[in-house]
Amino acid sequence: MKRNLHSLHQLLLNKGIAFARFSLPGQTEAKTYVSYLPESFSDLKSIVSIQKEGFVFAPFLVDQEHPIWFLSADDKIETGSNLQSIEEFIEQLPDAEEAWEMDQEETSRNDYAKSFDAFMQALKSSKLDKVILSKIVTKPKTGESLFQLYSRLSETYPDAFSYMIHLPNGKTWMGATPELLLKQDERTIQTMALAGTQLMQNRKIEDILWEQKEIEEQTYVRDYVKKILTGFSKSVSVSETYSVKAGNVVHLRTDFMVNQAFERINVVEMVKKLHPTPAVCGIPVKESRAMILRSEKHKRAYYTGYLGPVNASSMALFVNLRCMQVLSGSYALYVGGGITRDSILEKEWMETEAKAQTLLSVINSNEE
Repeated sequence: MKRNLHSLHQLLLNKGIAFARFSLPGQTEAKTYVSYLPESFSDLKSIVSIQKEGFVFAPFLVDQEHPIWFLSADDKIETGSNLQSIEEFIEQLPDAEEAWEMDQEETSRNDYAKSFDAFMQALKSSKLDKVILSKIVTKPKTGESLFQLYSRLSETYPDAFSYMIHLPNGKTWMGATPELLLKQDERTIQTMALAGTQLMQNRKIEDILWEQKEIEEQTYVRDYVKKILTGFSKSVSVSETYSVKAGNVVHLRTDFMVNQAFERINVVEMVKKLHPTPAVCGIPVKESRAMILRSEKHKRAYYTGYLGPVNASSMALFVNLRCMQVLSGSYALYVGGGITRDSILEKEWMETEAKAQTLLSVINSNEE
């Protein structure tokens, strides 16, 4: 049998072996971490004592069904890897039992409208200034392999963090997110404040004009992130706010840099304070999160959680946006948008439809 990346990843799926294939923004080649002894936790602090290289996959809200996963990089597959020896070892393992999850129900326009109305009532009573409303868009599965789909996704969005992860419980997720939660190396910490959304509509990035409301929302996220960082260090550098393209939409973004080395326990505390950000919950965060849990019909699961590679001295964690779960007969895409007192139902619905195109356009391109 010819040894190639496609056949190896299909073998991993058939055997139920956990793995994470990913590409950092700007990278031209993806790598895969194969995990024979993955671990699950209820608190990110559990990774402080782990010195191994691996991949973290955390949900929006930790519960029994959705723990924080750490997939140790027991085998690393990248350019030059000996695929034959890895594949021969995996072939000796027993096949996995069928573990596809039942298909998710797509969020109906009526259910979305009900949640929208509940959010608007809370906003008009001044309990909230902004809240993020999400929905699920479903698409029947195509005949192509997940490896082929992921490869096309990463090629389509080279400036995003793209990933495909297969968990020990048989669940599989895939996505391409533009938002960094936190990047740490031996000397620095980096993060960003990403908020505000407009459709590109064939415009140039320099021609994008932002409304005052959008600027204020992004400013709130920027100030929120800055306050957290300055709680850990006084040497926080803040960039100018600028427009950045992400697929067929554009956002406002501010970059942060902390030129200081941190112990792993402090970095973990920083991540816990940053997640969830106002950009995925709302303003204020605590009250918005409670409203989301009450009013959204579906569980967000790993949508708006965070994920990425870690080792003993560094990590790169991204917010899990523009993502989907692979189910028995369909893909369940998760998308959302910010609701304010001035929001209009039709406009917000169409914004989420546009965001869904990040993944749908890649899935559909195989059918053309």
